[in-house]
Amino acid sequence: MRTLIAGIVFVVFAMCAGRATADPVAVTGFLTGQPRGALIQEELELSFPEFTILLSDVTHLIPGFCDECGNGSPVRFTETTGTFSGHSIGDPGLRTIDADVTGELSFDGPTDVISIAPEQFASDVLSESVRISGRLRVTQANRVLFSGMLSGSGLASAVYANRFSAFSTRLEAYQYDINGAATTPEPASIALLATGIAWLGARQRFTSFRRTRPRRSKRAPAPR
Repeated sequence: MRTLIAGIVFVVFAMCAGRATADPVAVTGFLTGQPRGALIQEELELSFPEFTILLSDVTHLIPGFCDECGNGSPVRFTETTGTFSGHSIGDPGLRTIDADVTGELSFDGPTDVISIAPEQFASDVLSESVRISGRLRVTQANRVLFSGMLSGSGLASAVYANRFSAFSTRLEAYQYDINGAATTPEPASIALLATGIAWLGARQRFTSFRRTRPRRSKRAPAPR
């Protein structure tokens, strides 16, 4: 009976710990990319309710947008950053903080097609809605500011132009606007669960001790 009660108490502790997680945190930002010679430079900015991080040339989309594409070429908006790690530099003007950032972001969207006029300086802007998912960890001076999963939606766009000639279509820039919610466990919930486990262990040890300790024999009362 005592074991059953202890098990029930443990389940209650675990359920309470699961419900003690923090509410989702609203996250907004963008991921932009622009060709710089033979390379593409990216910038990731994410704003949390209490801070903003900015990573320059840390993420690189996989498989990446087509750089030199002709008219009628397909352009996929499904991309991923892969695992990235970088440092955000604090800037009061940009309201960014110094922090170490690791994570991975994925964008799931349709495929569009380039439709551009055969003339120099003509351009085409492709735009599609995307789903966003990933994970992020933001730390500062051995203090975790955020660690959790990200999910939401956004709008992706890519610009192509005939910059040098009528039939030389090149990527000019792209951007993913990010609107999502991120979840992270509260330290209090972890402590609550640990307390429940510790209580259960102590209870079981006490029960075992009572069962195994020798019992005192009852003596008959001495004759008067």
